[in-house]
Amino acid sequence: MLEEAGASALASDDDMCRLCRVIDALATIGAPESIGFLATVYEQTAYSYARRRVVEALVAHMTCDVARELIEEALWDCEADSRLVACKAVSRDSISNRRRLAEVAADAFEERDVRQAARRRTDTDSTRRSRSPTPRSRSRPARAATRGARPSATASITGTACWTTTCRR
Repeated sequence: MLEEAGASALASDDDMCRLCRVIDALATIGAPESIGFLATVYEQTAYSYARRRVVEALVAHMTCDVARELIEEALWDCEADSRLVACKAVSRDSISNRRRLAEVAADAFEERDVRQAARRRTDTDSTRRSRSPTPRSRSRPARAATRGARPSATASITGTACWTTTCRR
């Protein structure tokens, strides 16, 4: 029933507040059955605050490939709050995620709280590396982690404009 109300709001393009309320309700419920609808909202809406809510709702479902991929994509979202949630949630096991976290941490134009969250995640990685035993033999220096970006199935979403309304939480 909630997904039907959300789909109706998504289709209307002028009822974003209702869509956001539906997403918030689905996030509160936390049912994995809602992941498909949430992914559809993320992929189809240009409304950045709805995408942020979707990212927040999907964090509880990081074991699902769809949720994980959309949260990883949110590292490039135009909405700083979406990037913040993604910085805190993405796995550091992925090279592309570590690269993006390093880029965000070093970006002087990024929001301070987003930079700090990314820095905390990258500092944890460097702390792990610095605590590991140093090999006695000479090793090759690590490559810089700043080349390239991960291609995404929903990359077109990140190029959309941010819209603002009174629906912001």
